[in-house]
Amino acid sequence: MTNPRLLKAMVVAGGISLPLAGILVHSYNRAPAGYAAAYTVAGMWVLSLLLALCGLLLLVIRRTRFTGIVLAGSSVFLALGFVSGIQFSEMAGLVAWRNLPLQRFGPNQSADLVVYYRTGTTRAQMTQLEDTILYQPRKDGRGKEFKRGIRMYLHLSPSQAHGHDGFALGLDSSMGKEERDSLQSSLAGSPYVLRVYRDVAPSKVPYAGQPE
Repeated sequence: MTNPRLLKAMVVAGGISLPLAGILVHSYNRAPAGYAAAYTVAGMWVLSLLLALCGLLLLVIRRTRFTGIVLAGSSVFLALGFVSGIQFSEMAGLVAWRNLPLQRFGPNQSADLVVYYRTGTTRAQMTQLEDTILYQPRKDGRGKEFKRGIRMYLHLSPSQAHGHDGFALGLDSSMGKEERDSLQSSLAGSPYVLRVYRDVAPSKVPYAGQPE
């Protein structure tokens, strides 16, 4: 392969991967918390690995060697662009979640809402309810994210919820009373939900064996 072709392949690789790295850096910077940003980092490395593997496979075949170089180069540029972008963002103070106070969330910490499912509710039904009420598609098309105002989610096993499946939610402090009431009503109105508790730690829920 001549140098002009190699240079062309690198230019194409950069044109593909660097804008993508910029999108991922923006997603990292605007994540609601550090745990969410970690998913962006993991996704970047997985994508880089897939590009590298596909590129190496295509390099073996003479007719697809140019495409192989483009993909392999894209994997390198993507990783370098993302890591460099994060470093710049850190120095420039662009990582929004870095300045958020540390928040603890667990069975013994107070939750804004605690939801108990009815006995016999299937996992598919639970997923359907949560996808409908708690989540929305991401604007970039990569999976889903919490709807506005929902910050944290904790699954509750039957041993943590008086024999029921359930979950607890932590809501953003900027979420007004009307929005909180609306979310609680939406959850309580589901045929899959037994009871919704408010402002209580999951381990302190005063369950009294309400009828199904």
